Amino acid sequence: MFSVTVMPSCDRFYAGTSTCMKRKAWVCDYVNWRVEFLSKWMKDFRQWKMQNFISVPPLPQCASFRPVNMCKTANALKCELDINQCHVCYCTDHDYTNLAEIEAMWMGDYNRWRRIRDMYNNIMAGNNAAGGTC
Repeated sequence: MFSVTVMPSCDRFYAGTSTCMKRKAWVCDYVNWRVEFLSKWMKDFRQWKMQNFISVPPLPQCASFRPVNMCKTANALKCELDINQCHVCYCTDHDYTNLAEIEAMWMGDYNRWRRIRDMYNNIMAGNNAAGGTC
């Protein structure tokens, strides 16, 4: 049985005033979204899709990212398996060796998942061009 990891709050990064702290807050929020919310939503989405016989575009594939030297602090690296059995790796202190690279990779991931979420929201709002509403 899949269990969702409860992530720590990002408030400590939002308390900072530097640009670096703001970027860490964004990455922290992304990790929380990716590990917690997306996994919870994905479970509901799968059930909804099966119950309503909805055909959806293929879900995004797992990223082929290898977290070598990802964190400035070696023991801060943590990898979680999400509901799709994809590895989601992050630094627990959000102190990355190349924050810009991590942001770009995660922004791409977010955009791929956003397309699925938008399709779901359109169907739920009754904007399903293929089948209309029931």
